[in-house]
Amino acid sequence: MAAMGFMMSVFFWNTPVKAQSPLIQDLEDSPGAPLQITADKLLADRQSQYLLFSGNVVAVYSGKTIHADKLKVTYLDTPQTSSGLGQGKIDKIIATGHVTIQFENKTAYCDQATYTQNTQTIVLTGKEAKIQSDDNYITGEKITVNQQTGQVIVDGNAQQRVNAVFIPESASSPSGGKKGDDVAP
Repeated sequence: MAAMGFMMSVFFWNTPVKAQSPLIQDLEDSPGAPLQITADKLLADRQSQYLLFSGNVVAVYSGKTIHADKLKVTYLDTPQTSSGLGQGKIDKIIATGHVTIQFENKTAYCDQATYTQNTQTIVLTGKEAKIQSDDNYITGEKITVNQQTGQVIVDGNAQQRVNAVFIPESASSPSGGKKGDDVAP
């Protein structure tokens, strides 16, 4: 049960179930908040309905930071205005290459992170996809989080099994609190 508490706190940190993935959480709730993406290069393809940022990509939004080699945003519809690329309804956000996602006191590491708006799922994949909070972590080849149901699935393979480390609560922390208090929801 502690494992589920850890995983739930990783992605939901006291937000309603309808909340979106940490990749783009709060975009609908805070439409005026800026989403800042910096990269070495941007390719915008209006006809194919995507934006591709590449080279040292850093995306910052509402206290969350994504670092990746590439970040692709695909859209379901083409905006009607000529200057509207990037203003359609988001279908997927795909971060690839040395992906690190930092939010609150948690960090996710993977080779690729894919957020799908329609299903509200985020899939972390790679040689060792990992979500860590302090000394607690879980690893696998694939970590799937369904934001609608709260279900977390961690898959391993024959060479790499799922690995989870959860540090038990301890009354010996310097603050007098219990270690791990910030991990449970």
